Amino acid sequence: MRTHRTAPRTVIWAGRAFTLLAAALWFAQGFLPMVGRGTFSESTTLDLVRMDLDGRLGGLLPDGISVLLLTTPVAALVLVALAPWGGRGAGWARGAVVVIGATVAVLQAVVVTGGEWARIGPGAWCALVGAGAAVLGLVLCVRDRVLDRREPVPSSAGALTSGE
Repeated sequence: MRTHRTAPRTVIWAGRAFTLLAAALWFAQGFLPMVGRGTFSESTTLDLVRMDLDGRLGGLLPDGISVLLLTTPVAALVLVALAPWGGRGAGWARGAVVVIGATVAVLQAVVVTGGEWARIGPGAWCALVGAGAAVLGLVLCVRDRVLDRREPVPSSAGALTSGE
């Protein structure tokens, strides 16, 4: 007898798969150029971090941009570390990492390209698509948790067999 409206296990696995896809995209972003054309178009995200730490950006990007650029690859590693864990604590941690990572991914694309969407490179696209995948994965996982907390639903099979 079914007592709760629960999402099928495939919804849970789909949510986690989208979260891991986001992690893969955010990690790959570190090895790709954030800018498609113009200044920094030949520099990967990690190159920009090295230039910032060496002080070679010369005011072209804000000081301390390396913290912003390293947030999504670090978030990717945390998401992969949290992937096998279930439960409420891991869910909250995963949600916090997704929200922070998705927000920072959008900020990275805006700051590095100067808001010129025509200059978005493969690294920025990975960050943005990863943000979308992470949010979708979070929504699927949260949807499943919300459905699990609803009131029990009477079974229609019991009504048919009782002769009513």
